[in-house]
Amino acid sequence: MWVIVGVACKREDPLPPKDMNTVVSNGTASLRFTFTNNGSPMVMDSVYSDGVGNLIRIDKLKFFISDIELIDADHVGMIGFEETYLLIDASAQDNTFVLGTVPTGHVHQVHVMIGLAPSMNHTDPLYAPAPLNSTDMHWRDDPPAQFKFLNLEGRVDGNADGDLDDPEDVRFIRYCATDELVRETLFHTSVDIAEGDHATIEVDVDLGVLMQGVDLRTTPVAVGGDTANGTLMNNMILAITGE
Repeated sequence: MWVIVGVACKREDPLPPKDMNTVVSNGTASLRFTFTNNGSPMVMDSVYSDGVGNLIRIDKLKFFISDIELIDADHVGMIGFEETYLLIDASAQDNTFVLGTVPTGHVHQVHVMIGLAPSMNHTDPLYAPAPLNSTDMHWRDDPPAQFKFLNLEGRVDGNADGDLDDPEDVRFIRYCATDELVRETLFHTSVDIAEGDHATIEVDVDLGVLMQGVDLRTTPVAVGGDTANGTLMNNMILAITGE
C-alpha cells in the first residue's frame, strides 16, 4: 500500500476538479501496411525501375517502425505505443499488426519513427524480443551493434540492355543504419474508433516514391550511414502515407 504524507505543492493555476463520473470508453486498433508502386500493387520479384530508370528486381524490402502515436483531429495525442516495434516485410503475405487498446474517437494522424531510437538501436538482438531478434535486420559489420532500419536487396540492370539475366547485371544491397539515419513521419488517416469495436488503419508504402533520385546501377552497395542511404531514408518519409 502506498501512503502519501506531509507533501503540499502550491500551483499558480490549480487543475480543475476531476469528474469522477467520467467513463473512458475504448476500442482496439491495428496498422495494416500495403506495398504499391506508383499507386499500383507491388509484387515481389517483379521488374520495376529505380529513380533514374534502371530496371530492378527486388527480393528483399524490410524496415522497422517504432514510437507510434495516434493523434485526433485537434492534433492531440490519443495514445502512444512507445515500446511497440514493427518489422514491415514486403515479402510477407500480410503486414497487419494489432496495436492494442485505444480510446474511442477519431484518428486523424499517425506519427511513427522509421527505425529505432538509439537506446534500442544498440541492443543485442540475441536477447531482444521479436521482431528485434531478427538477425537478418542486424548490422554486424560495425563494432557497435546496430540495426538495419531499412534493408533493400535485389538485382539491377548493369548494362542497360533491358533485362536482368546477364552476368553484367549486379546485385544491389542497401543497409540503412546508424542513429543518424532514423527518421520520423506524420501521415494523415481518417478512422473512427468505436467503443468495443476494432478498427484497422490502412498504410501505403509506395516503391516509386522510395526510389526517387536513387541510382542503383551507379551505387549498388551502400551500408550504414552512407549518403545514398540517407536519400532512401528521406524518401521513406514521403513513401509512407495513410489511406
